[in-house]
Parts: sequence; C-alpha cells; structure tokens
Amino acid sequence: ASGGVRFGELIVCGSTLPPELSPCHLSHTRVTFMVGRDDQFVNREELEAQRNALQSAGNAVRLVEFDGGHRIAASELLFF
Repeated sequence: ASGGVRFGELIVCGSTLPPELSPCHLSHTRVTFMVGRDDQFVNREELEAQRNALQSAGNAVRLVEFDGGHRIAASELLFF
C-alpha cells in the first residue's frame, strides 16, 4: 500500500482492512466489505469504525452481508 499503487475497487471478504491499509492509502477507492451476519472472526466495532473513516475520507463504501458465518458460498459471489 505504501508503494503508491492505485486501484479503483477493493473487496474485503470476511475481514476488516489489514493493518497496513488505512483510509489515507485508499483515496478514490470504492471499498466493499463482504461478511457473514454470524461471522465470529469479524470485529463489528472495528468494521463500523473503518466504514465511518473511509466514508469521512470521501470513499464510496458498501457492506454486503449474507446469512452465515465466515465461509462464503459461491452463490454469494454472484453479487459481483
């Protein structure tokens, strides 16, 4: 992320942003978080804080939630 690589969209599946990526590294990047409603590995408070920080920085952010836990069924990927 610190190497100056730019991309138009980031899809984060079953996780929050990795520590090396912060909203300042993602300017002008659409970010989609895709998580299961019962995912025990996703810290919801951290997810909401990251969503708010990204939105405050002007990023388009969406949250795609699906029924289930940490495993993503292939049918959920049809969203994209």
